Amino acid sequence: AGPLQIGATTAPQWWAPALRHPFVAGNHSAGVPRLFASTRRPIALPGRLGALEGTWFYGWPEDTPYFRTDFPSIPLLTGLMFAVTTGRSATTTVGGTWVLQTTSSHRRLSWEQFRDVYYFVGRGFRTNVDQNAVGKDDTKNMFSLFVRKRLPGIRAELYAEIMRDDAFYDLRDLTTEPNHSTTYQIGFHKLFLHTRPGRLTRLQVERTQQASNFIDQVRSQPTPY
Repeated sequence: AGPLQIGATTAPQWWAPALRHPFVAGNHSAGVPRLFASTRRPIALPGRLGALEGTWFYGWPEDTPYFRTDFPSIPLLTGLMFAVTTGRSATTTVGGTWVLQTTSSHRRLSWEQFRDVYYFVGRGFRTNVDQNAVGKDDTKNMFSLFVRKRLPGIRAELYAEIMRDDAFYDLRDLTTEPNHSTTYQIGFHKLFLHTRPGRLTRLQVERTQQASNFIDQVRSQPTPY
């Protein structure tokens, strides 16, 4: 089989290095019905750049019994994740995720529905500043960057991720307020071997920061999630 695969699934995904509370995708709830294209295995990059893994999806999130909507448009979700593993012993992984949630009046899979979604891909990065300031635009645009460092000599791992949970109007908006509606996470875990075969103890520490930052003093912002 080749290095790429395409298909359809409802299985949950787990993106980025967090062990307990991933920002963008996790298996705490049911998966989204979706089409996908992904790497089947890591793809070697030229030179010593490492190996690349990635996935893209286009899905239809569904209401739960606890929260239902009655909108004429249907919710749609699309996104991608990539990760590059580098280092002499493949001990460092850097990557990113991006997810866009929007709606379409076309209820069945069609070119018109696909066009509606990917029109917002461009527009979602140039939303109205006034709407964007309070998180009332009709798209939800999340993206994150993460890094994971394996320490095999001491059976440990360090990881961190930062996520922005709002669109930005233009490049100036992004660079002057890079921490607008952002949250971050840092974590560490280590394995301890026992003298008795088959016994392990794991130490795990994970900190997630989701409180609003000082930007609220001059410009309102939605709290992540």
